[in-house]
Order: sequence, then C-alpha cells, then structure tokens
Amino acid sequence: MHVRRQVPRHGSFWHHLDAVLTLGADIADAVDPECGPEAARSTAALAPGEIALFRGTFTHVLRPDTAPAERSLLTHP
Repeated sequence: MHVRRQVPRHGSFWHHLDAVLTLGADIADAVDPECGPEAARSTAALAPGEIALFRGTFTHVLRPDTAPAERSLLTHP
C-alpha cells in the first residue's frame, strides 16, 4: 500500500494500480487522471467519513462505523 495525493509519473508500479481508496471529496481532482471522471465524481460526492474504493470497474462507498476520534485518523488535514 502506498499513500499519495498525486501519483508519480515514473515507475511501472504506479501505472498498474490494483485498487484505489479515496478518503475525501477534496481529492477528486487527483483521482480523475488515474481512475477517470466517474471515479472523480464519486469521490467528489463523498460525505465526511466516507471512503471510496475503486478496483477495476467496481466502485463501492464504504461507510465505516467510527467514533469521532477514529474518524479524525481517516481525515487528512
């Protein structure tokens, strides 16, 4: 697992992503080039605390049942 806001343009690892998790609506612009406009729209529609999972053509929004303190760990500044 690698955590990045922007995908580096060099290295074959980054060109064959198996799955992508997005942790917030504010990173939809970074999702578009790697996963496409539909994934970017899904990411932009995330509510606070929701996580989007993209794998191949599969998209699922995860809604973890977390306490506020736990949710803060999933929220980037």
